[in-house]
Parts: sequence; C-alpha cells; structure tokens
Amino acid sequence: TRLFFQACLAQHNDILRAGKLSVNGSILEWEPTSRVDAESSLHSFSAALSDSGAVPPDWIEDLDELTYCILKSLSFQFALMDVLEALRDWFELSFVPTIPSAGMQYA
Repeated sequence: TRLFFQACLAQHNDILRAGKLSVNGSILEWEPTSRVDAESSLHSFSAALSDSGAVPPDWIEDLDELTYCILKSLSFQFALMDVLEALRDWFELSFVPTIPSAGMQYA
C-alpha cells in the first residue's frame, strides 16, 4: 500500500493539483495541492474515489493500486492538456487542438 502511494507522490502527483475529475459522468472532488500538501491531497483523492460509488466493491481492497493506475494514466494527459490549452490561447483558437491518432479510441 505504502509503495503505491510513494510512487504516486514521487512520479504521478500532477493531477492532484486539479482538485476535481469527471468519473463516469460524476464529478469527483478532493483537496487540491494548492490547499494542502501532496500527501494529504493524495489521501483526499483516494477517499473521494472510495466514497464516489464508482469503484466496484471488490476493488476497494486494492484502492491504493487503483489510485496509482489512475494517477499514472492521467499524469501525461494532464501535461498534454496544458500544452494544448496554451496552443489554443496562443493562436486564439475557439477550440482545443487535437492530435489525430490512428487506431486509438478513448471511452
């Protein structure tokens, strides 16, 4: 358990600054790192995920690993979104640019 949380804090904590995330159509909210330290934010995220009802009951015992997987998967996407938003603003676009990728689909 502690190993997954340590890895989240060391490598994949950038999404914690957001403080909210859409999960299955519902908004998941936690204490962002602008208000609390990263470890407290991570625990807040994990608790919010557990309390959201979006996690199947059988997965709760592995919530630390699930938290790690979510944070890791969002880490690069979060940074990429910042870049895309900066491009939108720089070029004064009315939309966020996309990068076509053959064969990839997101649910």
